[in-house]
Amino acid sequence: MPDMHASLAFIRWPGKPEKLTTVAKFVHIWQQDGQQWRVSRIISYAHSVPN
Repeated sequence: MPDMHASLAFIRWPGKPEKLTTVAKFVHIWQQDGQQWRVSRIISYAHSVPN
């Protein structure tokens, strides 16, 4: 069962404001293991640098 998300990555340097560095999309692949579900893979794609 795929689960899709977008994510933002920031960098922090002491004494400076956060800076957006990358944007990417993620797919989480879930696998049923008995009665429980677990994430079996996380795939990132569509990486880009913000304008």
